[in-house]
Amino acid sequence: EQISPLAGYMEFLECYGEDRKIMTDCAQTPSELQNLLLSIKWHFPYNDVTLVLRCSEDHEGKNTLKMAKVAAKMVNRIIFTGDGNGGTLTERTRRDLMFCCPKAIEIEDRKKAMEYAINNCKPSEIIVIQGVRSPTDKSCIVNNTDAMLKAVVTSQ
Repeated sequence: EQISPLAGYMEFLECYGEDRKIMTDCAQTPSELQNLLLSIKWHFPYNDVTLVLRCSEDHEGKNTLKMAKVAAKMVNRIIFTGDGNGGTLTERTRRDLMFCCPKAIEIEDRKKAMEYAINNCKPSEIIVIQGVRSPTDKSCIVNNTDAMLKAVVTSQ
């Protein structure tokens, strides 16, 4: 018997190619993110992982740097992105994030960050889009990237 994840947690959008997977998750704390990444590594030990990490300055902002530190130890690539609500990161937060993850990439626009992750992934890579909090967020991701995802897959 299989256990199904709760809505918003560890949801695969689709599989592309042999092993390419794109997952959404609404982890909002460092421990939730760590549990998510441990689970991915346990189930997919040989796959690289790229994390699109939503960064925020609001009430979740205190967790952003802690989550980046967790991710830096557990994933192959991190892409920092804005929260999608028009909020921008302060220069100090940007500097702190890049200090703890010097190889990370910052792409403020969330859609462009997802496109970058998908266009630059390896066929066996798992892309985790963190911070998808609601069905509306998820449908936005699927609607905005569906055609682009198919183009990426067919071109390889």
